Amino acid sequence: MTEQTPPDDPSGSSVRGTIEPKAVAGGFVTAVICVGAGLAVALLIRAVFDWTNGGTSTLLFVFAASGFLLGGFRAGLLCPPAPLSNGAVASMLAFVPLGVGQRIIAGKDLRPLSLVFGAFFAASLGVFGGLVANNANRMRRNAK
Repeated sequence: MTEQTPPDDPSGSSVRGTIEPKAVAGGFVTAVICVGAGLAVALLIRAVFDWTNGGTSTLLFVFAASGFLLGGFRAGLLCPPAPLSNGAVASMLAFVPLGVGQRIIAGKDLRPLSLVFGAFFAASLGVFGGLVANNANRMRRNAK
């Protein structure tokens, strides 16, 4: 059960600094869609053009980075009181299945340290997306 905000908080959201499940879920879905699309495009290009020289990894990285950034942004929009923490959690949770899946598809071994660093990278992009969402929320409040 989440605590209610003090009466002087105009947002009406939960207490500052909490992780909101709806925000994390929204960010997770956004990141999964973007990274999944990148993985699909990379596999399609690899199959159609017979790219075995590693050119698809750059394409996958661009899709993944934008997906984690957009996932953090979406989570930050859905929970204005705590956009950074929600963005980080959403992007990190999106990395776990996608990072493992990408390594299995690529035929690489699952190194735990590699997965930890990848999760931290995804979380840092999610924090940046949450920061952008925080500024968007602030501009939205000032415009009213």
